[in-house]
Amino acid sequence: MLAKNNGEQNLKLLVLLSICHSHHSIIEALKYSKPRLGNGVVLRGQILDGKEYTNLANNFEELGFSIHHNEQGFEYDFSHAFTLPRFSELYRQMIRDKLVECGMYESVDDSILIETAIQLELNVVLGLTDNEYRSWLSVGTPELEAKNDEPFQDDADLGAVDQLNFRPVPIGRM
Repeated sequence: MLAKNNGEQNLKLLVLLSICHSHHSIIEALKYSKPRLGNGVVLRGQILDGKEYTNLANNFEELGFSIHHNEQGFEYDFSHAFTLPRFSELYRQMIRDKLVECGMYESVDDSILIETAIQLELNVVLGLTDNEYRSWLSVGTPELEAKNDEPFQDDADLGAVDQLNFRPVPIGRM
């Protein structure tokens, strides 16, 4: 109900993140996309292919979180999740429900939830470090850390994405 009360965009974002956390292969594809703060690139055939890839790409597109999308892959952005008031509460409840639903726990308090989610590398799916994830789920805003391994250093070094034309990521950049 909290998502519905906070607007259609929150609801769409929650649906998307629920999809992103729904299957092992989707989680792996998003982790492989080297996301940072809710931005990343999923290339067809790296982890997902065929119908599984198409369904995920279409979900991002239809829900409004795909920036560029073509046959080779798609670039996404759901970074505003980290600035929406109270959205971390919605996300935390979704993760809690998923952990209970899959039988890992009968009930989950916040400290166990956060550490379990980090062990499952759900923070990586969102492009957050362990500490940024803890901060976001605890206080509603990720306390950003400087990262030296950014996949994109500047606009001239986009690697996998160039407007709507995707090109291979140079070896050693993955």
